[in-house]
Amino acid sequence: MHRDLKFALIIALVGSGLVLPALAGPEPIRPDYSKDSKDKNIVEQVAEPACNWYVSIGGGTDIDYGTTHFNERKVVTGAFGLAELDAASHDFSDVFDLNYRGQLEFGYALGQHVEFFGRFTYDGASGSTTVGSRVRSIGGHLGLQSDWGDYNSYGGEVGIRYFFLSRRACIRPYISFSGGITRVQSISVTTRAGNTFGPFNDGEVLFDGRFYGNSIVGTGSILAGVEVPLGRCFAIGADAGLRYESKLAQDDDDLDHAAFAGFRFPNLGKLNDNAGDRLFCPVTLYAKMRF
Repeated sequence: MHRDLKFALIIALVGSGLVLPALAGPEPIRPDYSKDSKDKNIVEQVAEPACNWYVSIGGGTDIDYGTTHFNERKVVTGAFGLAELDAASHDFSDVFDLNYRGQLEFGYALGQHVEFFGRFTYDGASGSTTVGSRVRSIGGHLGLQSDWGDYNSYGGEVGIRYFFLSRRACIRPYISFSGGITRVQSISVTTRAGNTFGPFNDGEVLFDGRFYGNSIVGTGSILAGVEVPLGRCFAIGADAGLRYESKLAQDDDDLDHAAFAGFRFPNLGKLNDNAGDRLFCPVTLYAKMRF
């Protein structure tokens, strides 16, 4: 019986030697500190920064669609019906030329396809000369020529941009939606006689004052564009689309107190009623730096 007990202990020890290594799992891999391993370079991978924040600067021009009026056609009767002012309608491309714009944008990329941004924009244009309006009275008419002041506005928008392809793509088309407010500086006009009639000589100044006052207008933009990465954190791009600005503020102080062309027009302030909004295509080229 003593012999059987020894035999059982031996069997138990051998079994535990086979089972425990299996439960312990594979042997961990240990670094090789041999002489040969000292000659091998150890390469560690460092994660690249995400470059989610960005700033961009751009510029371009505005193309008017011709669907809104800078001023609509109005016929205003003078005091006692002695004269009648027939003011022609004009759109922004009639009144202004050499449109230019600049913008500065800050944003954050949320993943590979979505960006949130805030944009500051300055728009300017040189005033031009319009014709077509006239004063009619007994005995004939007096043609009018109007020299408009420059257009200046600045404001901001916030929006979202969606890229259809990831940052690894060579070309990244996108669409963006934004809205905000813009301040438009007051716009003046100098109107001169376009011909000699009665006591008025050709080129004589008949009115010089503000047509629209300083205005705060609402804006909305839908733009489509394309961006071309030139490096991991630098890109150039271009976009265009639709931008709408609401109507300008009526300023009747100068208009209603003018003895226009020597005649009193009590309702001259009607000339800037319900107009001055814009629908145009902003075309912009920009450079973007991510960090």
